[in-house]
Amino acid sequence: MTPGEFWACVEVRGPNECWWWVGKQRTRTSGWYGSVAIDGRAVGTHRIAYEIAKGAIPTGQYVCHHCDNPPCVNLDHLFLGTQHDNIRDMVKKARNIRGSRSGVSKLNEEKVR
Repeated sequence: MTPGEFWACVEVRGPNECWWWVGKQRTRTSGWYGSVAIDGRAVGTHRIAYEIAKGAIPTGQYVCHHCDNPPCVNLDHLFLGTQHDNIRDMVKKARNIRGSRSGVSKLNEEKVR
């Protein structure tokens, strides 16, 4: 996929808004990230966008989202980090599942009190 073909499949909005992957080659991974099959394997569209704009992703690095919107490919919303960085970002934004939001919880916050 050429950069032109890739960006033709993106709904580009304002500079601060999320840019949605809308390509026909789209599949959705379990985490709702946009993905494209390359050499028989699914590659996240946020990773492709990053590589087109900034080059190869170093080993051990993730392409993370400031916006927490998995199908977003806006380069201003993407940053490199380790798995630990990504988890720390999730906890800081209170996106981690805890308490009664967990599918295996037996008690809710009211019952605990």
